[in-house]
Amino acid sequence: MSAIKHIEIPNPCQQKWQEMTPNIEGRHCQSCKKTVVDFTQMTAGEIVAHLALNRHTCGRFEPHQLDLINQQLVSFNKFSITNWQKWAIAVWLLSAISYFKADAQTKPQTLQTTDSVKQDKLSQVIDSAAWADSVKTINGIVVDGKKESIPGVNIHIAGVSHNTITALDGSFKMTLPKGVKSITFIAIGFESKTVNVQPGDKNLGNVVLNSMPAVLGEVMVNNGFDNLLPKAKGFKF
Repeated sequence: MSAIKHIEIPNPCQQKWQEMTPNIEGRHCQSCKKTVVDFTQMTAGEIVAHLALNRHTCGRFEPHQLDLINQQLVSFNKFSITNWQKWAIAVWLLSAISYFKADAQTKPQTLQTTDSVKQDKLSQVIDSAAWADSVKTINGIVVDGKKESIPGVNIHIAGVSHNTITALDGSFKMTLPKGVKSITFIAIGFESKTVNVQPGDKNLGNVVLNSMPAVLGEVMVNNGFDNLLPKAKGFKF
């Protein structure tokens, strides 16, 4: 039996989860006469282990779970290198270390003059003052429909490369360049939300994100990565 390479639900089920009959593994669907396993509370490792032993399974997943598991499967295989590859990497690292040590010893050291140091510090003070005048600080808390905090939410500002992520309690504090009129909140398993920012805003209060509906259907398991299956039960994420 080969290992798991990729999982998907090509044809999502339209039956309502709430109308199915509860059982030990999840709920029983009267339409297809099958048990729909509730994977929403399982870890990626538990899901992989279950599917490795039960290939023809109907399941219920959070929208982000399938993508996350497939990413982890790819990463797991990518870093499962052979012994000769480990040996080659070790040799390369030793060679690189020796090269950089020799290069560092041959380069002459340069010292900044006192005047240049003072000039650099003055420039930094001027830049800092200009930066402080061009931004404002804003904060808030990101929660779900049940008013529970959501950690790890990506807060994106259009045209700005540096984003902010909410803390464990869902809170955030960030600086906005002047002229920013909106910020976007993005989180796995939730619908993204764009919030307008007014010039005088300093606290956005609770920013509520709506969760995406769960996905139901028969799970299609694609095989591959023969070295993965024996480790499926130890798959930790």
